[in-house]
Amino acid sequence: MRTFAWIMACGESTAAEAARRAGYSDTGGGAKVRGHHLMHSQQVLDAIEEATRCVLRGLAPLAVRQAKAVLEDNTHPAHARMMETVLDRAGFFAKSEHTVKVEHSLGTKELEDLARRLAKENGISAENLLGNAKVIEGEVADE
Repeated sequence: MRTFAWIMACGESTAAEAARRAGYSDTGGGAKVRGHHLMHSQQVLDAIEEATRCVLRGLAPLAVRQAKAVLEDNTHPAHARMMETVLDRAGFFAKSEHTVKVEHSLGTKELEDLARRLAKENGISAENLLGNAKVIEGEVADE
């Protein structure tokens, strides 16, 4: 299973071919079945993910070498993009700013209807919520 995971992480073959190369039997097309089964095993998928991270980290020096070659060739079609990418990855990225403005345009009637509906749904007096309640003035007497 480890060998299968490593072969798959390298991205050089199909699941059936990886199963064959990992030593699984191919009698009666068994490698296809085994490859399919392995690619649906969470344990194997986790191993493939871990191995893929190792493979990608190992490819980093190659990517750096190729990026350097593009940067050194002023006529390369991707020269400007590579400069931008390298600067961005090195922390010299362009400032990005977004402004969001939210406006609501409900009229008084719509707002009053909404308040009445919400009051009813929540068992609150709509008049109290809207400020239309009658105020009773008086004094509290201690008895």
